[in-house]
Amino acid sequence: LSHGHRDPTAVLRSLDHYAKRAPGVFGSSLFYARLDPVTGTLTYSNAGHLPPMLLSPGEAPRVLDGGRGPIAGLDGPRAADTIRLAEGDILVGYTDGLVERRNEAIDVGLERLAAASADPPQTLAALTDHLIEQVPGERRGDDIAILALRRTQGAQIDEISPRRASAGL
Repeated sequence: LSHGHRDPTAVLRSLDHYAKRAPGVFGSSLFYARLDPVTGTLTYSNAGHLPPMLLSPGEAPRVLDGGRGPIAGLDGPRAADTIRLAEGDILVGYTDGLVERRNEAIDVGLERLAAASADPPQTLAALTDHLIEQVPGERRGDDIAILALRRTQGAQIDEISPRRASAGL
């Protein structure tokens, strides 16, 4: 879908056109980002997905709520935001199964995620396992997917740790 586009808004506009034609794509949510590993520049756009969490050493976790726009296939403005990931910063993307609960405001789940992320374990694999164990609160009925990335020295990406948990864990 990127068709060589470097601009995340162009990628999401391409997805919008595709979503109108492809079965099952309309109404999907997506967070799309491009990272320059040398500078740490992260440019991102969000199509109705839950915002990722940024974990910076010595700081409180924060939600990346910029670059927001409608779900895939809806006509509307697409926006992008740019931040710089410092060495040691961790970006955590996740699906709604991690934070959404029936009869509960989404902010409550995001607060649980921030609290569980405040003092992250050393490895990303340990972090994703920790979040799956600590964030859900009462048992969930939805699958969970987490993707965590840490920026390290220079152009290195220390680790990328994807994790999935099935409903009912």
